[in-house]
Amino acid sequence: MGQTNRRVEPYTVYHSMLLDSHSGPRAYHHEVDPNSSFAGISGTDHVICIAGVQPIWDGVGYAWVRFSEDAQDHKFWLYKNINIQLLELVNKYKFWRVHATVACSHMAGCSWIESLGFELESTLVKYGPSKEDHYMYRKFYEV
Repeated sequence: MGQTNRRVEPYTVYHSMLLDSHSGPRAYHHEVDPNSSFAGISGTDHVICIAGVQPIWDGVGYAWVRFSEDAQDHKFWLYKNINIQLLELVNKYKFWRVHATVACSHMAGCSWIESLGFELESTLVKYGPSKEDHYMYRKFYEV
């Protein structure tokens, strides 16, 4: 895929369907808030990530991301652009706290979220869908 033809687009359900094209429709497709989410696209319609910060209440949001299987091929572009979009959402929604969870067994995910400046806050025991433990990460902002 040509790396010069990458862009960020506002999220639509279509992006989730492209990312999950092999597994069929999923319930979350319609639950993602398009106002606080975005998609990273390569080429004409190859989705390399969907991500966002879901507002929980005033000043607090939950960050999330889903990567394509080949996201590693775009890691520097993804890091830069997810960081930019995160800051834009922080400013748009005036978040003073953003948090995210990562499965304890997913060390690459832990390293990645820490590289974005998130700090480990706690362990959520039996939090995941298969009762796996997750780490809670958080980042504070001045708004």
